[in-house]
Formats: sequence, structure tokens, C-alpha cells
Amino acid sequence: MVKKFMNQSLTLTLKESTFAALQQQAKHLGISPELLSVNLLEQQIEKTIDANVHNAPEPLAQRRFSSHFGQLNLDNTILVDNDSIDADLAQQYWGDDEDI
Repeated sequence: MVKKFMNQSLTLTLKESTFAALQQQAKHLGISPELLSVNLLEQQIEKTIDANVHNAPEPLAQRRFSSHFGQLNLDNTILVDNDSIDADLAQQYWGDDEDI
């Protein structure tokens, strides 16, 4: 599959000193000032896009979910096997004084 790129034209107005520096650098590289301008602009845009992708704020739902993360420090050990959980639930429903 061949990718087709749509070319767009952009007219820039530069300060004389900026254009002179651009022209000098382009001459040093053996390319046109226009090609150097395009290359520099594309590189800067790609860097900006990459930075925005990596530093983008988390989506609201993910931030809300992440806000529930943390640690729980208990003074006593809690057993998490089924029998212990059932006994704890029964104690909450029926109290301490009834046999289960």
C-alpha cells in the first residue's frame, strides 16, 4: 500500500536576521532555505506532539479510579479465607450471642 501525503503551502514572514541565519545554515547543509525550514518545522511539531502525548493528563475516569489507590494499615490481622469471611458476616448480622 502506498501512502499518499497531501502537501500544503504555508507562507511565513521572518525577521531579516532569522532568514539570514536560516539561509546560512541551509547553504552549509547544501539544501534550500525552504527545505531546511520545512525540516525544522516538522521536527519541532513532532517533538511537541510526542511531548504532549507523554505528558497528557490522565482521562478523568482514570484519575477518579486511581484516587482510590493507597495503603491500609490495620492493627490486627484479618483472615480472608471463606470461613472467616462467613463468620464475620454472620457476626455482623446476628451478633455475638447466637451460635451459627
